[in-house]
Amino acid sequence: MVIPPTPDASAEETTVVKITVYGPQLDEDKISKLIRASADGITLSTPEITTIWNGARLRSRSLSGLRTATENRLEPGDPRQLENLQIRAGDDRHKVAVDIDAQSAVITIESADSAWAIGRGEQFRKILRYADGSPELRRWCTARLSGASLLTSTMIVVLLATAGVVDGRPSSVATAALTVIVSTIVGFLIGRYRERGNQTVLWIDGPIPGHGWTTWTVGERAAVLALLVTSCSLVANILR
Repeated sequence: MVIPPTPDASAEETTVVKITVYGPQLDEDKISKLIRASADGITLSTPEITTIWNGARLRSRSLSGLRTATENRLEPGDPRQLENLQIRAGDDRHKVAVDIDAQSAVITIESADSAWAIGRGEQFRKILRYADGSPELRRWCTARLSGASLLTSTMIVVLLATAGVVDGRPSSVATAALTVIVSTIVGFLIGRYRERGNQTVLWIDGPIPGHGWTTWTVGERAAVLALLVTSCSLVANILR
């Protein structure tokens, strides 16, 4: 007869705390805080920091070292902005893993001390909350808002036509068409704004620079110009 081994009553259970935050805006200061939080309370552990830069895996023990590594690469791209970042720290009792990509930051904490794991999790939550991270993915994207705006404005025009407010005159038809177009463009721009809120920013050289006109995509610029033209046309048509 085989006697199964007796469980070790002194063995410590591992507590796992996992945090997912969407779209954090992380500048050099906040990334440094994440690195310090990863190593805090871990004996003789210097975190390892890693990023995938144009297919090459770059590693360092400090953020400044990682910045130097990206600056020395010859591939195109701004070395001050990363697309992803991984931080690893741990000892015999505690382990911390930070994984950040284009959409989210995932923090995984493992510890034999449940109080330590929970407290460290709250520390990370605070850092990411101040980085404008959201615990939920902002799901009202460009396509949904554009479609909703188009459907809503079209239904309003149909109801007005049914009530006789919109008739067959050219000016009335033009007003209805311009109203639908303006509403759709506004929905598109609001959707793009919300999608930007889902995008993680990893900036390793000081504060994140402002998002000016030059950072907009071609589609966003075209939408703004189209909104200005159609809005002016709509106002002019109403005032006739």
